[in-house]
Amino acid sequence: MKRALLFAVALGVSTALFAAEDGARIVDDAWLKAIQANDLDAVVATYAEDATMYPPDEMEAKGKEEIRENYSILLGANTVQEVKMLDRHYRTAGDVSVGWGRVTLVLKPKSGDEPVSLEVRFSAIAVKRGGKWLYLVDHASAPLPSSK
Repeated sequence: MKRALLFAVALGVSTALFAAEDGARIVDDAWLKAIQANDLDAVVATYAEDATMYPPDEMEAKGKEEIRENYSILLGANTVQEVKMLDRHYRTAGDVSVGWGRVTLVLKPKSGDEPVSLEVRFSAIAVKRGGKWLYLVDHASAPLPSSK
């Protein structure tokens, strides 16, 4: 009996520890699925109402409506053919989680031009609200050309 109780407690603790690492990863995985499906509503649903996004091509988008406008332009002009997150890292403490890594996208312009491949670096802060993990800050940046 003691052994079973000890096992149950250990299992609960290890499950809580592993779940604590998943906050920003959960949001990233939802975003990956949504952007690959070219689903604007699902992409926007990964953001908190008061989120701020720093896209690689402009200063910022504040709040869900500006974030929706930003993705609407991207998805209105392109079809996402492929997306991958690489070299992902996550840390979570309570209801706040951070993630960082790289994202590659292959976009097919709806104008008929050849597909474009992009690689950006990302960092994100996710928060757990109402039992759901959401982006609070999403920052993507493209490396500047090398001066070498």
